[in-house]
Amino acid sequence: MHGAEADAGLDGLLRAAPWMPEDARAAERFERIDHAVLGGAALLLIVAAVGGPASGRRFFVPVRGTDGGGFEAAHGSEAFDVAAVTRTLTGGKLPTTRGGSVEFRGPGRGPIGVRRLPFEQGWSSNALSLVDVSGTACIHKTYRRLDETIHEPELLRRMNGTGRTPQWVGDYTYVAPDGTSRSPLGVIYQYVQGEGIDVPLRGNLRSMWPRLSGTTSVEEVVRSHLGPLEERLRRACEFLGDFHRDLAHRLGGAAEYPVREALDDAVDRADRLARHGTGLALPKPAHEAAFDALHTELAALAAEFDDGNIPASGPCHGDLHLSHLLCAADGDRGAGTGWRMTVLDLSTPALGPDDPDWPRQSPCRTWSLSSALWSTSRPTRRRSRPRGDSAWTRWRRCSALWTALRTGPKPGGRCCGRCSRRPTRGGGT
Repeated sequence: MHGAEADAGLDGLLRAAPWMPEDARAAERFERIDHAVLGGAALLLIVAAVGGPASGRRFFVPVRGTDGGGFEAAHGSEAFDVAAVTRTLTGGKLPTTRGGSVEFRGPGRGPIGVRRLPFEQGWSSNALSLVDVSGTACIHKTYRRLDETIHEPELLRRMNGTGRTPQWVGDYTYVAPDGTSRSPLGVIYQYVQGEGIDVPLRGNLRSMWPRLSGTTSVEEVVRSHLGPLEERLRRACEFLGDFHRDLAHRLGGAAEYPVREALDDAVDRADRLARHGTGLALPKPAHEAAFDALHTELAALAAEFDDGNIPASGPCHGDLHLSHLLCAADGDRGAGTGWRMTVLDLSTPALGPDDPDWPRQSPCRTWSLSSALWSTSRPTRRRSRPRGDSAWTRWRRCSALWTALRTGPKPGGRCCGRCSRRPTRGGGT
């Protein structure tokens, strides 16, 4: 890598970083390939792994010097958050030593004040902190892995005003010296209170297991227990449908996703996996029930597409886990009667029709979140499941939720109704 300089002080910092991928941690060394000086708060380093399986991969590493001449992470410091957020909201460019720049995009006026707030991030490949910006709580998120596709800052900016995503405040981007590549470094957006939809769903499912012990009326118990969530799940379906319509509108329309080919490929893969096994030590009834359910769902999807009830093409979230659909009590509807919802961590693979990845996306990808519901009913996740509990009944207990999240309302606001049908053996609905 021409012109790169080695920084021995970075080695220990990066190898010990909990967010560093293992293949990159095995690099022979790390080199600084560019940097900018953010006042006295931090050096904004662009670092590359040299040697090993991740050679050439780039990382964004804000650091500050130590008394011993080494480096320590600037993330988590008041000085870095205040300086980065203030500069973003003010706007402008910061030159780098190699002739590139860090471009800050915001409203063009500095904030009245910025200060850090207490925040428990948990593990993440990115760095997040909570800051007070002129009296408004905001998230300051920085991206560490620069060679991954990152569209979140621009997506949040374009989705402003829809009410589906957090309010974009500003962002900053590294522009390489030759001007041909742009790598998002950070984004600031308004903090949204709530918890992932996985929290109430898991709580509901786990509280159901004791009720099933010793009962022969499994279906009756399950339906009565899941009933209170039905309206909220229907609202979640409607919300996700509206989110995808808004996303398509803001990004320039629908892509032409090869739905039939994708379904045929999924059926073929499911058939091959069912014949040759999954490599998991599952009882035969559980194995058969799982693949019966997969084939039932694939057939149902094909029928829905043929009827035109599901939008086959268009931009998608890209990585919508249950925890990325944030829910909070909707005060306008009264306590306990509704959810206010927000979509987090947008990973849409393309921003418009000119992007080569544009045709390779579909709202169908969003439904991958429903598979997480299956994980809530797996025996490894539930230590106190009732004895004698067969695989297909375990599957069907979560099938109402699974289907309610996967499907959306039909024209006229009516649900497709499949979530209220009697489950067939194998877990299909």
